[in-house]
Order: sequence, then structure tokens, then C-alpha cells
Amino acid sequence: MDADAASIPTRFPATSNDLATSIVRTFGQHMELGIRLTFDARLDARVLERAVRLLLDAEPVLGCGLKTSTMRGWWQRRDDLDARIPFAVVQTDEADAEAVRCQTASVPDHGPQVAVTLVRSPDHDDVVIEVSHNVADGQSAKQIAYVLADLYTRLCADPTYLPAPDLAPRPEARDVWVSLSEDQRRNAKREPRPTMPNWDLPRKARTGAGRTLRELRLGPDRFATISRHGKQHGATVNDMMLTAFFRALVRVCPPPSDKPMSLSFSAEHRRYVTGEVEPPVSNLAVTIWLALESRTGEGFDDTLGRMVEQTTQWRETLWGIRGAVGAAGMAKMGYAPMRLMLAAVGKLAGGAGKTSPVFTNIGVLDDARLSFGGVTPVAARISGPAAFGASFVPTISTYRDALTVSMGFCDADTDAATVEAVLQEMDDQLALD
Repeated sequence: MDADAASIPTRFPATSNDLATSIVRTFGQHMELGIRLTFDARLDARVLERAVRLLLDAEPVLGCGLKTSTMRGWWQRRDDLDARIPFAVVQTDEADAEAVRCQTASVPDHGPQVAVTLVRSPDHDDVVIEVSHNVADGQSAKQIAYVLADLYTRLCADPTYLPAPDLAPRPEARDVWVSLSEDQRRNAKREPRPTMPNWDLPRKARTGAGRTLRELRLGPDRFATISRHGKQHGATVNDMMLTAFFRALVRVCPPPSDKPMSLSFSAEHRRYVTGEVEPPVSNLAVTIWLALESRTGEGFDDTLGRMVEQTTQWRETLWGIRGAVGAAGMAKMGYAPMRLMLAAVGKLAGGAGKTSPVFTNIGVLDDARLSFGGVTPVAARISGPAAFGASFVPTISTYRDALTVSMGFCDADTDAATVEAVLQEMDDQLALD
């Protein structure tokens, strides 16, 4: 054990979001986030392996396994991390296929909570970082990549370098609530009511077999056009992508006309956490529910206007923080009661065989923070969970003004052609002048 690692506690509290995500996973879902970094230069595999080991000390919760009892859940630090470094090197002529395999793999609950693979092909290197959603949301997944890059860089300069473990408390919804003003809390209490899942999406089965993904990449010129069009209509890039996704679903999987259809997307509350220092790896994301009806003959900009109305309402009510605080209160009842309640909610939502698409925009990957010893990726993107059964879960990320839509799915459950059709329709919807 390294000297600085000796100060790391053996146990850390599991937050309400940690527990909720882990419970959903036990119901049969892939709950991992994948980051793929592509380099046109070679990285040093030995230095990268050492950086991965030190990552488990710099962000100590990553070196833990999730433990639960009837009433509690916690993160238990593993005592065999030197022998279980979650790192591999794969030599291949099929870099894309191998990267997808790594991005859609599972990270075991018993830990560590991250896995890194150096995919080495004849003309380039890929670093694939797979992170358990049990311990981290999308923003923290980016943070893990930044810390790994920093460790690699420091080790290139000083092979004896040891990081100081980040032992600050991991924030959760109740910490966010405490940091809000009275006016913010008052506004948060006006948040909209969620819409139950009501999409009848095509599926073959619900097996979770054949996890894979498809991507839509929009280059800098397209991204600039999308951003400019949004600003002209008082919309964000997030609004634009949500609108394109909704309209694509309507075209590929037509719902009943004039019926409000559920569409959920992820928001996070890190923006409300006070302090100048970036908090440790944590789970501060929440699911927000929109409800839009399809309207025959409606143009893109009219749908965008309705989308902006709904996202504005959520922004004004602080992106679902009140619901997140409620979930934190449910966790106080104990792990087993929380699991029973979530199972009941899931049964109610899925009892009619309906589902709700889930949209996530993880935002910009900062190339300045992804320098590995002076070498930065030529491309970078993030993938979300691979949906089991019938659902569509696009994950958006942006790097150097190139936007990627990644959609994970199980090809035993959903036809790849349907996923590809949704992505193609999104592309068509965003073919703006």
C-alpha cells in the first residue's frame, strides 16, 4: 500500500442516489457510463496502469465495493487493489468493435467501480474508461477521465508521484437543498408532476443480451449551425437535441396523435453545490419528465417552442431538486424498504408494457484537461447505459465542437435497424439552414 493510501478510510457512506441506481440495476439494467478517448500517438501502457491504480486512491470511493444490509448501504474499501488493478491492454485490428465491447461491459458491484482498457490498433490508441453509474453520474465520469489524465501526466514527470486522496464528503441532494436560498426552495416546490411512461416501442424481448451501441456524429460546422439556430429561437443546444429526438421518435414509432407522450432527461444539481473546490466523484443527477403530444404537420421550430416552454419550467423550479430530496428521505427508511418501494413504482410504470425514452446530455469534454503527458485525444465521446428491452437512451457529448449521440441497446431485445432509424431521423431533423 502506498503511503498516502494508508490514510484512506475503509468505509464510505452510500448516498441515496447511489442506492437508488444500484437497486434499479438489480432489476436488470446495464448501469455503466463509458468514455472513449482516441489518440493518434502511443501512450505508455505501464504509466497508464500505474495511473489507474493511483486513481483508486485519488478518488477513494472508486476502490470500493457496494455493501448492503436490510437498513443500510455503504462503500467498503477493497484491501486487494494492488492485485486487482482494473486495467487491460488489448491488441486488435478491430478498434471500434473492441471499444464498443469495453463501453458496454459491466463493472461489478464488488468493485473497483471503474475499468480502463488501452485498445491498441495498428494506427492509433484508444483509452476506454468504464464507470459504474452506482457511484458516478455523467459529470463525475468526466471528472474521472480528467483525474486519470492528470495522474498520467504527473507520473511521466515523476514516477514516484503519489496523489492526496480526496476525502471530502460526497455531496447528495440534501446538501444541495441546504445550499439553496429561501426563494429557490419556494420555486423548487412548484416543479411539474411526472408523466408515467406511455410509449409503445418495438422490441423483440427483454434479455439484456448482445449489448452494443450506435453513434451519430455531427462535426463542428453542424454543431455551430445547431447552436446558432437555437439561439435565434431562445433555445439551448440541449433543447435542440431534445426536440430532434422527440420528433425522430414520432416519425419512427408513431404515438397516438394529440396524446402527451412521456420523455425523460437527466439533469444534475452540481451547479448548486457551494464551494470553489470540485467535489469528489458523486451521483447528483436526477431524472426529469417532459410530456409533449405529437401534432400532425407541425414544423421543427414549433415543436422546439413547446420544448423550450417545458425545459424553462424545469429550470425555474431547479431541475427536480425537490424530487431528489424526497428520494433521499425514502433512503432514510432503509435499503430494503427503499428497494420494495422502487420495485412497486417500476411495476406500476411497466405493468402495461409501456416505456419512456431517456435522454442525457453530458455536455463538453474539456480537451485541456484530457492531456496525457502532453498528448490530447483527437476524438472523445461518452456512452450511457445500454437499454434492456424496449427503450431508447441517447447520450450526448461534445468534444472540440463535434457532437456525438451515442445510443446503447441490446440487439437481442431491439432491432439495430430501429435504433439506426431514430439516429438517422435525428440527423435529418437537424439538417437546418
